[in-house]
Amino acid sequence: MNCYDSPVNPNGDQAKQPCVLVLGFFDGVHLAHQHIINSAKKLAIQENMQLAVMTFFPHPKEVLDPREIQRPCMTPLSLKIKIFEQMKVDALYVIRFDKEFSSLAPAQFVSDFILPLNPKHIVAGFDFTYGKYGRGNMDSLRDHTMGQVNIVTIEKLERHGQKIGSTLIRQLIQSGKVDRVPDYLGDYYTIHGSVSPSQSKFFSFKVKASENYMFPHSGLYQIAWHQDEYEVNAACLIDADSPAPKCLVKLPDKFMFPPAYGSEITVKFITKINGIYEMTWNHAETSGLIHLSPTSNWRRDDLGKTANYGKS
Repeated sequence: MNCYDSPVNPNGDQAKQPCVLVLGFFDGVHLAHQHIINSAKKLAIQENMQLAVMTFFPHPKEVLDPREIQRPCMTPLSLKIKIFEQMKVDALYVIRFDKEFSSLAPAQFVSDFILPLNPKHIVAGFDFTYGKYGRGNMDSLRDHTMGQVNIVTIEKLERHGQKIGSTLIRQLIQSGKVDRVPDYLGDYYTIHGSVSPSQSKFFSFKVKASENYMFPHSGLYQIAWHQDEYEVNAACLIDADSPAPKCLVKLPDKFMFPPAYGSEITVKFITKINGIYEMTWNHAETSGLIHLSPTSNWRRDDLGKTANYGKS
């Protein structure tokens, strides 16, 4: 997959190739996003054209809303790129979203950023907007492309009577309802990071997130801990209330030594462990003691079983 940080020169060879162009921010690259991209892929195959995706960085809210500076995300740009590669996208255009870009009139955005890519079909979700104040939409896109491009609008996708969208998934993660996330995301929510030492007597190591990931609600979680070729069940304590969210992992007793410090791992959040009377980050980090009610749904003998969690 070729990745560009701006539209290519209209006179370049790449721009001369007609393409099916997909537009969106794609936070999460959830099931609805996958449906949009796969619909475009089918069209590209039928028309023997390149499949191209245009996305934006950083999130528009980071630029437009002072309260959202350093907004945590479900899928950092580096992870999006890997996902798009796996989905067989031919070309990716990453547009820097800044104050200047946000002030573009909708028609200018289309003329300066869209038409130079020579799209024959543009595919996006029904709620895609563009240009200053988001005044451009899928209907105006037909006018701004002057009838030169076929506009394909993908209607909303629902699951359990709810629209599949980044907002809903973020709400589930931030409220600790991670067990419901696969129904909308397509897999359990995962963060990538590296191993840091822990002073706790109970928890094995800390996880230092590799990028500005969104963390689940503070509490104890059952996770699938993955490194290299294996994946096992473990427990994970999250402190999401501090300026820099923290994560402690408890490995099964059969793991006599934690992974090497600095090694890369992933943490997949399976479910929140209920029935906790008392557990604070400082308490866990110093003494390692936690107090569980008799009805807690966490069983220590669950730790260490080989995990086999796939997409729903």
